[in-house]
Amino acid sequence: MAVKHDIDGPVRSRRRAIRKHLLEWYREARRTLPWRDAGDPYAIWVSEIMLQQTQVRAVIPYFDRFMTRFPTIESLAAAPLEEVLSLWKGLGYYGRARNLHRGAIEACRRYRGRLPADPAELLRLPGIGPYTCGAISSMAFGVPVPVVDGNVIRVLCRLFGLDEDPTSYQVKKRLWRWAGILVPEQDPGTFNQAMMELGALVCVRRRPDCSRCPLEPLCDATRLPDPGVLPVRPRKRVRPEIRAVSLVIHDPASDALLFGRRPPRGLLGGMWELPTGGARWEEPVEEAARRVALRRFGMDLHPQALPERVVHVFTHLRLSLDVAICREVPPHLSTADAGPGDSREGAVAGCSPGPFDVAYQAYRWVARQEWETLPMGRSTGKVLDILPLASPRR
Repeated sequence: MAVKHDIDGPVRSRRRAIRKHLLEWYREARRTLPWRDAGDPYAIWVSEIMLQQTQVRAVIPYFDRFMTRFPTIESLAAAPLEEVLSLWKGLGYYGRARNLHRGAIEACRRYRGRLPADPAELLRLPGIGPYTCGAISSMAFGVPVPVVDGNVIRVLCRLFGLDEDPTSYQVKKRLWRWAGILVPEQDPGTFNQAMMELGALVCVRRRPDCSRCPLEPLCDATRLPDPGVLPVRPRKRVRPEIRAVSLVIHDPASDALLFGRRPPRGLLGGMWELPTGGARWEEPVEEAARRVALRRFGMDLHPQALPERVVHVFTHLRLSLDVAICREVPPHLSTADAGPGDSREGAVAGCSPGPFDVAYQAYRWVARQEWETLPMGRSTGKVLDILPLASPRR
């Protein structure tokens, strides 16, 4: 009878030594970060949401501004979403901000403006998944649950010589189980932070500094010619490329541009952008712009193409964005606020609807001095940067 291999055995046999060496290192090497040691579940929640897909040094100034404006869950819940998105502008992945706002509203409704200590209750809030739940539960409430992010995955794969794709369902389950075996009953939050810190500072993606690693004697990857080959990198997904065109409708009398607000869900949900529509690759810019103008406003605005093209890469697609300036202001859009999108808006003729063929919730004239505070995506900001009518933006 074959003996079943215990794939968790090495984790159990090394966990005491791993905990000891890692925590000793962390006490000396840990960074001073504004959300650490406060013990505030709300601050930990905000920081962990911001840190998803974003580096620590980029997050710090956003975190400080956000917490100054919204120091409590109640203040965040009471704020309009547009203000939340405006403070988030530049961090990207705006769904995080929308879910954070929704989560604050739900926390006020269900838990009187507090985050629950029970992980099962935390998971009921919008935008809180297993990782964020583990971070809040362990760091704020001392619940011995694991945290598995990209840094922890890297450390675990190298420690235990795991040469399988960490993005596969079965391997993910194993990594969460291993992290759960390692996390101690006492002060689990500090241990989880130490694991993430080791991955961020020492066990980095390329060229890990094994000579500085407190776990080097316990690590299987150090026996490899290049420990950096772990974890196994999954095959890169090819991002589809799409093309769109933005209309610059400028009112010289008020020095304002016309913006449309996207639907609350989906790509750039709730954000403002210059009136935009999808375009075919072979379509001349001015022809595509005229079609977008006819579809959006029911009239030909005689747009003139700019020579520059904006290219912006989202997580799942690459956008090539052409720009056309409309020198005339449509008469029915000359008031302070235009009406919402209507049934004229749709996909490019002969093509499936794309992420820039959406019906706007509203149109709005925005004066030059307001551009910096308007919630918008980076692609729209790049367009504003190349406009001949705009002064340089900071």
